[in-house]
Amino acid sequence: MGSLAESDDLTAYLAQKMGAEDLKVLKMSRVEQGMSADTFFLDLAYTRNHEEMTEEIVIRREPSGGILETYDLSKEFNLLGALKEADIAVPRVLWYEPNPEVFERPFYAMEKVDGEVCNVDPRRPSKAMFSEQERPTLARDFVSNIVKTHNFDWRNSSLVFPDSAGDESGALLRQIERHEEVIARAGYRSDPIIALGINWLKHNAPKVDELCVVHGDYRIGNFISRDGRIGAVIDWELSHLGDPHEDLAFTLSPAWRSADEGLVSHLMTEAEFLQQYQEMSGRVVDPYKLMYFGAIVVLRGLDIMCSCAKNFSQGQSTDLRDGIHAMTVESLLEVLLLVLSMLTMSQDGGAA
Repeated sequence: MGSLAESDDLTAYLAQKMGAEDLKVLKMSRVEQGMSADTFFLDLAYTRNHEEMTEEIVIRREPSGGILETYDLSKEFNLLGALKEADIAVPRVLWYEPNPEVFERPFYAMEKVDGEVCNVDPRRPSKAMFSEQERPTLARDFVSNIVKTHNFDWRNSSLVFPDSAGDESGALLRQIERHEEVIARAGYRSDPIIALGINWLKHNAPKVDELCVVHGDYRIGNFISRDGRIGAVIDWELSHLGDPHEDLAFTLSPAWRSADEGLVSHLMTEAEFLQQYQEMSGRVVDPYKLMYFGAIVVLRGLDIMCSCAKNFSQGQSTDLRDGIHAMTVESLLEVLLLVLSMLTMSQDGGAA
C-alpha cells in the first residue's frame, strides 16, 4: 500500500478501517504547531448502513525526528484508551497502525474534539486568555482531570509501564538517569552546572510515596475548551509513572501563567490551584517536594533543549525553532542553579 497522501490508497485504507462505503476525504490539513508527533485533521464523508455521514478524525503520526529522543505512539494510544474508560477527558482513540508503509511512519487515529486550544507564546506573554465567566468551570475541570489522572488505577489495568518494577524511589532515579543519558549524547554532560545538578538530584532524591500516571506537560495549550468546559486533555507523549508533585511543579511554572495576574494556566491563582488539588485528591502537597520536582522539570527541559542544540548545530535539523531552543540552554542552567541553591538552603533550614 502506498502513502496516505495518495488519494486512492487513502480512501481505501480509511474505508476498510471505518467499515464505510463511498468514502471521500473532503479535506486533509496538517497542524504546524507542536514539535513532537505529526498531527493531521481529516474531514470525511461516507455511507454506512445506507446512511450518509460526515466525520472529522485526527491522525497522530510518529515524527521523523524532533525534540524527544524516542517515540512509540502505541503506548500513548493504549494509555488514552485506558484513561477514557476511567472517565478522564481525553479523545476517543480509534485504531493504531504499526505498519510504516501505510503513512510513512506508525500512527494512530482518534476522534476530533470540538473546541479551541488556547496556547501561550512565552516570548509574547498576554493577559489572561479566558473570561471571568469561563474561568471557574474551566479551573475546576483543569484540576479535576489531573486529579483523576493521578488517581488512575494503573496497577490493575492492562497497561505496561517500564518504571513499575522496583520501589517508587527507584523509578525517580531511573528517570534522572534517562535525562542524564540524553544530555550526555547531546554533549553537555560535562557542563559543571549540569554535572552538579544531576549528582545533587541523585543523592538528595526524596522518598516517593506513590507512583501515579504523570501527564508530563499539563498546562494551557494542552487542553481543548468549549463553553467554559474542558472537552479533552491532549499531548500525552511525555506521560510516565512518577510522583504527582512532578506534574504540579510543571503546571506551576511561570511560563504558563498570565502576565497580568500570574494565574496558573490563565485560570486561577497558585493558592487556589493547590487548594483545589488537595481537596479533590485527598493528598497533601509537600512544599519541599514541589521545589525538588521543579528542579527535575528544569533538568527535563535541559534534556530537550540540549538535544535541540545538538540537532541544529550538526545540521540534523533545519527547524529554526530548534535553533531558538538551543539558545535557552544557558538560561535553563541559571534556573537550575537557582533552584538547587533554594533546595540546599531549605535543607539547611530543616524544611526537608
